Amino acid sequence: MRIVSSFLLLFTLLQLLLNPIFSISDSDGPFPVRREVYGNGRIFDITHRITSDMPSYGSEEGLGQFLWLPNSMKNGSLANNSVMKLPTHTGTHIDAPGHV
Repeated sequence: MRIVSSFLLLFTLLQLLLNPIFSISDSDGPFPVRREVYGNGRIFDITHRITSDMPSYGSEEGLGQFLWLPNSMKNGSLANNSVMKLPTHTGTHIDAPGHV
């Protein structure tokens, strides 16, 4: 009986190893499938400059300070390190045709 149990366990483990429960296909992954075709299309840059007084969703005063330079070579740091903090919906954007 012990040999039969060992054989069944070994057979089950081999089946799991040879036939994975989850398989990854080419269509799976972190990137959406691109269906749009641009052909002879043109791209227009409609970007607006980000400034502290530009309108900002949820604020009547505007965007405010959004750029800091906590580390500066002028102040003895080895490199310049800037920090930029913006609300999610700041700036010009249009959702693309393939937007998911």
